[in-house]
Amino acid sequence: MRVLPTVARGLQTRAAAWAARFRAACVALVVMACAGGAVAEPLSRSAQALNEDLAIRIACRPGETRQVGIYPFDRARLPIPPDNAFALYEAFLGELLRSAPPCVTYIDGRGAYVTLEYLTQSGRLHASGQDHLSQIRDRLADVDYVMDGAIIDQADGLVAVFRLTDFREGTALARAQFLVPERFQATRCGAGAMPIAQAVEGAVRDLLDQTGPLEQLTIVGGYFGQSDVQTSFSRYLETAIVGEISRQAARVITGHRVRVTYLRETEATGLRHLRGLTISGSDFDAEALRIAPEAPGADPTQPRADGHRLVFRYWVCEGDQAARLMISLTGPQGQEVQAITAIRLDDLPGGLALRPETPPPPPAPPARGVNLQISSNRGPNPVFEAGERLELLLRSDADAWLHCFYTDAADRTIQILPNPFQQGHSEAHFYAGSIVHLFPDPQRSPVPDPFELLINDETHGVETLTCFATREDVSLRLPPGMRGESFDPLPQFHATQLRELFARAAGGDVGHARLTVTILP
Repeated sequence: MRVLPTVARGLQTRAAAWAARFRAACVALVVMACAGGAVAEPLSRSAQALNEDLAIRIACRPGETRQVGIYPFDRARLPIPPDNAFALYEAFLGELLRSAPPCVTYIDGRGAYVTLEYLTQSGRLHASGQDHLSQIRDRLADVDYVMDGAIIDQADGLVAVFRLTDFREGTALARAQFLVPERFQATRCGAGAMPIAQAVEGAVRDLLDQTGPLEQLTIVGGYFGQSDVQTSFSRYLETAIVGEISRQAARVITGHRVRVTYLRETEATGLRHLRGLTISGSDFDAEALRIAPEAPGADPTQPRADGHRLVFRYWVCEGDQAARLMISLTGPQGQEVQAITAIRLDDLPGGLALRPETPPPPPAPPARGVNLQISSNRGPNPVFEAGERLELLLRSDADAWLHCFYTDAADRTIQILPNPFQQGHSEAHFYAGSIVHLFPDPQRSPVPDPFELLINDETHGVETLTCFATREDVSLRLPPGMRGESFDPLPQFHATQLRELFARAAGGDVGHARLTVTILP
């Protein structure tokens, strides 16, 4: 990606120099131990080891109490059925309680999550204008530490990973990792795997049986595992899935056909047209996935019947001979249905990459402080080719100072906000809360952004944009080279410690968000 000047002739000479150097349950509940059968030994040992590590790090004192908030699994990123995943979640928390240090109380965020799931399915959550993550964050706002979990499909099987983080400092304290016991897996990843066409046909039939007629379908994309990365194989699957939906949803007698649009092919999501307007966090997420521009005079806070959205994920297993495929359809009111199937990978066209060429970044732990959201002119987790322009859409739930960094596939990290064009303007990277902001923005006040972010052909693969939000300007508390003076790549020891550096500079009260960008060769 290059930073290219677009206006202000007086800046063009310096801008060219900089550009040349840039390459680049309804309440939180205290968890009660689950009664029931014996828990798999690796799970129990992992929970005990995590508690022992925690006890050493916090050094409990008499009369002291520490709270650990538990974020539930992300339902959309599970390689096993959700019911199985939550059974695993409860079993692990039960084991944590058995060996918890005397001063530690575990707070379960799943109670809030279950209520929010019901509201989503019923359509009431969208109507209320509330955001899933914000609700859970509110329940866990006063905890000292947070734990988040994921289930990852690795070469030796499904692995459950739980990370414990100091909520104020943003630093990792402990980690538990173990193979998911068979009883929680339901079936192995490749069990009953069928040829892609056959598996997709059955999955689409199940989805349409649950959703009914489709009028308009927005293709958000397909992703590798828990990541936000699209591959050539995911685009191959996308063709098969969309073709099957179009075939099964068509009505020969009436001539009805589903209108299909692709988020990655549009230069302006509905969100871009909301620049400068005040909207809720949930509406930001919803609008970031829309393609059709907002109708003149329409109320952006009201849900619109603009069709369904398609997202799918796949997990490779069985020595690359099979994969688990999860397809999700989300309706206009936020109701979601899923179909999970297993596909065979032994007869694919040549040249398809099952995995990203560069490793996807690990999921970021929950943030404390300002709730920051990022999207782009191609929606969340965009796909670009060389010569195309990247525009960012930003929203925070409170007034905040933003610092943003772009890391390319060659692992070079540069700071794009604040930046050299803003030197001498101390409030140039201040952004008002609850408002949709565009970056770069040639109309921004008090300092326009006289450049654009252009994808070049120097790197391709997985690249990331990471932003941090603080309630005060912490620029002078950051190391030299991180204050927006240049587009030179950051030293690696700074680039790999961004969260820790900002947590220390802001006293722990810092929000963060990340956008994964896939660059096609």
